[in-house]
Amino acid sequence: MHRSRVAASVTTSRALADSPVRPATSAERAVAENVAVFVPSGATIQLGVGALADAIARELRGRRDLRVRSGLVGDWLVDLDEAGALADSPGSCVTGIALGTDRLYKFLNDSAKVRMAPVDEQLAPAALAQCDPYVAMNSAIEVDLHGQVSAEVVGGRYVGAVGGQVGFFRAARQARSGLAIVPLAATNADGTASRIVPAVSGPVTTPQSDVDLVITEFGAADLRGTSYRERAERLIAVAAPQHRAILASGRPPWL
Repeated sequence: MHRSRVAASVTTSRALADSPVRPATSAERAVAENVAVFVPSGATIQLGVGALADAIARELRGRRDLRVRSGLVGDWLVDLDEAGALADSPGSCVTGIALGTDRLYKFLNDSAKVRMAPVDEQLAPAALAQCDPYVAMNSAIEVDLHGQVSAEVVGGRYVGAVGGQVGFFRAARQARSGLAIVPLAATNADGTASRIVPAVSGPVTTPQSDVDLVITEFGAADLRGTSYRERAERLIAVAAPQHRAILASGRPPWL
């Protein structure tokens, strides 16, 4: 936002509110390892915030010349820079929101590598057309056997809006080459419920046509160019082993 649009401001010496992230689970670390296979050096990436995003970034520290075009960044951005993975040029990261700790905020203040911009600039077609590849990574609460994504409701409780997931997944279609990846642990925290499900229990955040890969700790389901039956088979194959038989028996006859 340009300062000309601000009607009033208050200066304060209080520190910015920070948002520390919990450590990644072993399942999330395994998911991150599987995701990293699809992100080469020179890629432009989009990540959110949280333990899984941080784990994915840790797996990318050995890459070089990465760029970031993401609506939201966390402390993982600093991790990439300190590892030498972030491209060393002004504006190598274009974002609109930063949510992390003071370590991130200090980096944003001191570095010319980050440019804050509105979403229409983050997703400008001309800029996306230069990305080769553009890898958009957004997690989910559930993915059904069609490849539809729910990221808004868990256990009957509304936990968040659509956000930028749909826009950034579709941005992958405008890049010179792109991937829309849904990384998620295969089960809930105690392993009792599968996050690969016959049908999502909440609203569909992202339609199946916008998803390329669903990646869990058990592998990657590549949904590109697949029939509905192939989609179901590939998604069941990356579900937790103890839930696969139930998923196979519970799918509609036409799957």
